[in-house]
Amino acid sequence: MSTAKNLTGQRFGRLVAIEPTNERRCTFIVWRCSCDCGREHLVTTNALQQGTIRSCGCLKREHPNAAHLIKDISGRRFGRNREIEVIRPTDQRSKSSVVWECRCDCGNILMIASNRLTGGDVMFCTCGLSHGKVRGAPRKHPLAPDDIKELRRQLGLTQRQLAELLNVVPYIVSNWETGKHRATGTALLVMRCLRGDPMPPVENQLVCTIECAIRK
Repeated sequence: MSTAKNLTGQRFGRLVAIEPTNERRCTFIVWRCSCDCGREHLVTTNALQQGTIRSCGCLKREHPNAAHLIKDISGRRFGRNREIEVIRPTDQRSKSSVVWECRCDCGNILMIASNRLTGGDVMFCTCGLSHGKVRGAPRKHPLAPDDIKELRRQLGLTQRQLAELLNVVPYIVSNWETGKHRATGTALLVMRCLRGDPMPPVENQLVCTIECAIRK
């Protein structure tokens, strides 16, 4: 049986997932969805997440030659650690591929062609993180091992205490400080914010609660 993932309220093209049904198709849960045209439609979890079905059929009726329509990948995440979230398509094209507006976990907005996203190509963000396959020398990471050690020392925290506040297991902090692994996602955002790096307002709100807890 497929793992039940709650899609309630999420939008997939013209469809909004309402509730799961007891029906299964090839082990995938079938969701009752509401289409923007007002009709309801039953769609599997896989079809919704992969973007293969984006309406009750009204989209195809409105566009009989719909082969050229954009495959909806909005909301999907890509990258080595799924750091890049796809937001919306743009009017730009790169070698006939649609260029999508994406957002890195660091808060930066990126413009990436769909063929690079789905093909697993390397994608660089100005935060210094490389996403996807590694090709060539990686860019400098915004937090070097010594930076994390120094930040933890200034906060007066042990590795275990920092791990608990960042919601990671203790050995992860140790791996960051030895350079075995790199900090990513929310943990990276929080530590950069604590260090005083310039952060977008949205990211400051995201880490505010954790930051306050650390500074107590």
